[in-house]
Amino acid sequence: MLAGAATAVSCWVLATRDPGPGSPFGPLRSVAVTVFLIVGGLIAWLTHLTRTARLRTDRAEHREQTVLDSITDAFVAVDFGWRFTYVNEGAQVYFGMSERELIGRVCWEVFPQAIGTPLESYYRQVMEGREAIRVELPSIIKDTRWAQLHIAPTAEGISVVFRDITEQRRLQDSILRHQERLHRALEAAGMAAWEYDPRLDRVTYSASASDVLGVPADRLPHDRHTGTEIIHPDDREAYLAIVRRAARTADGQYRSQYRLAEAYLFGRHGPVWIEDRGRMLFDAVGVLTLVQGVVQDVTADRATEEHIRALNEHLQDGIAERQTLLEVAEASRESAERSSRAKDEFLAVLSHELRSPMQSVLGWVQVLRTTPLESETSGRALDTIERNLRQQTQLINDMLDVSRIVTGKLVFHLVTLPLASVVRETVDELRPQADVKGLDLELHVQDDLFVVADRERVRQVVSNLFANAVKFTAPGGRIRVTCGERDGMARLEVTDTGDGIAPMLLPTIFERFRQADTSSTRPHEGLGLGLSITKYIVDHLGGSIAAESGGPGMGSCFSVRLPLAGVRREEGVGLTRTDLVDDESPVVSAPADRRLVALDVMVVDDHRDTVDLIAFVLTREGAEVRTALSAQEALAAWLQRPADVLVTDLSMPGMDGFGLLAAVSRDADVKAIALSGLARADDRQRALQAGFVAHLAKPVEPRLLVETLARLQDDRLMAAREFPRP
Repeated sequence: MLAGAATAVSCWVLATRDPGPGSPFGPLRSVAVTVFLIVGGLIAWLTHLTRTARLRTDRAEHREQTVLDSITDAFVAVDFGWRFTYVNEGAQVYFGMSERELIGRVCWEVFPQAIGTPLESYYRQVMEGREAIRVELPSIIKDTRWAQLHIAPTAEGISVVFRDITEQRRLQDSILRHQERLHRALEAAGMAAWEYDPRLDRVTYSASASDVLGVPADRLPHDRHTGTEIIHPDDREAYLAIVRRAARTADGQYRSQYRLAEAYLFGRHGPVWIEDRGRMLFDAVGVLTLVQGVVQDVTADRATEEHIRALNEHLQDGIAERQTLLEVAEASRESAERSSRAKDEFLAVLSHELRSPMQSVLGWVQVLRTTPLESETSGRALDTIERNLRQQTQLINDMLDVSRIVTGKLVFHLVTLPLASVVRETVDELRPQADVKGLDLELHVQDDLFVVADRERVRQVVSNLFANAVKFTAPGGRIRVTCGERDGMARLEVTDTGDGIAPMLLPTIFERFRQADTSSTRPHEGLGLGLSITKYIVDHLGGSIAAESGGPGMGSCFSVRLPLAGVRREEGVGLTRTDLVDDESPVVSAPADRRLVALDVMVVDDHRDTVDLIAFVLTREGAEVRTALSAQEALAAWLQRPADVLVTDLSMPGMDGFGLLAAVSRDADVKAIALSGLARADDRQRALQAGFVAHLAKPVEPRLLVETLARLQDDRLMAAREFPRP
């Protein structure tokens, strides 16, 4: 901008000068004028910048001054020479002096009474140490006042904020005096106060606690553990039950009496009864923050009450006894009737669910035995038999799971799982159920989700929810399965367009044996166990499950939330699975026939029908099969000629499958497959640890057994090629 102006002016000068032709002063005058204008422009520009900077500085200082003046507390600044450099209006009011009386003066001259006091020490500590502190001190201006000081280092010295806390101190003193009066009153009444802080796990007492309880001060309970040790063992559970109930009430108050434990009697004879009255305090989100209470020795009161009660009982003995017997009889009758109704309803449903599949099984078996059938009809009969037997197996598994849940013996083996592959694998296995009913199935999964869970239990959850959707959705309906991440959790949803759920049933939908219809005309089968088992599994894995429905005919949605494992990785990384098939793993059948040719197999089971079936299946596949009905018989045959593979039941009289494997593998490595009616995860784990290469739960599918043996056969042939016999 300046260069342009200078050029313009110089051009004007050149145009207006009037030297003679050839005069040397014409160009010289033009150059001088141009230089003058450039320098003048620069000076004007610099002057403008200086004024602008000063204006900005003044504005910043004004804003800073406004902020400091707006502070209601007293605020002062002192330089390294102890002179006041700034005081706000609050400070002028606090000190009772004007700004003119303070600015520029040494603080020790203005307030000589501060010399030698803690105030001076704190000032000098911050001035020298350059670290801020916050202290409470008596005011040096007003003897009866207290101030809270925040002293902080600054570039010029220190700054101090004074806040009058006199009223707070008075309130604290009043509280302390009130507590002292309360403690004296409690002591006079033979009572003592106590307080428990759960965050510190610490119990504190009033001074009278030792005398009231008759326990030395150093032996008084000091935390939650010792707080229950002082209670007699026979009274602890009742006391804790009262406290737990109180925790669920609005006021959190409780009252209980208990005997002191023998270790706290300290030479006293007979029971010492203590009455404890307490109150629990919770924060806004329901977390316990404090428990306060008082205790009192009520041994004498209890003795008096017992005496009065004995007299009363003696007078009212006959009436009370008859009344009690009547009430007990009435209660027992009602309880028995309820139990009987519940048992009858359950047994009726169970009988129906067990007998109905057997009708189809027995009927088709008799038809197959007596009537030649076309291949299509024969296939349909076999499909019906298989479907109904699987249904019975599922009923038995559900009842066993409920039994394990009730007894706390349902075992979980937690590993990091790719949730998407488990969901996809399970849904693909169950897809034929939806296809049979003509249901439209949608599956949407997010592949990079990992959870810490039990693989088979997660499959069970997906299977239960999917089977439920298929059961309650009419032909032509739609089922949608989604798996993704929401709100930091893995979320599985199974949505259907089926029957829906009535609003009154939603709160109880996950209870055991709970069904919408238990009448003989109900349209759907089942014992009402699947959803309760599903909820237990999800809860145990740290997740939650919820059911939603718009009502009858509006479909339903079951959503499961599980904690993420905290890692995202490619599916399969860091995960291990046995190379052999177990009883719950999916099997892909090989197309080849007679896959067990030349494989020597010994089959052991104390159930002849099972032995005959397995021998037939394996012989058809080309295996050389020897059978035994006991472990002892099998051992004798094995010692004469060992087999390539041992297939044995685990539970047999005399010697079980574990003992048989130990005996035959004493001098050689034996490939053994366990057959067992014990199908829990820990049963499989025990079998694998004992040396079995696979565990198959009864009823065993023939194709699964053949597949497992085929893999062993492949391994055996591979080893023979790599290490040929000499």
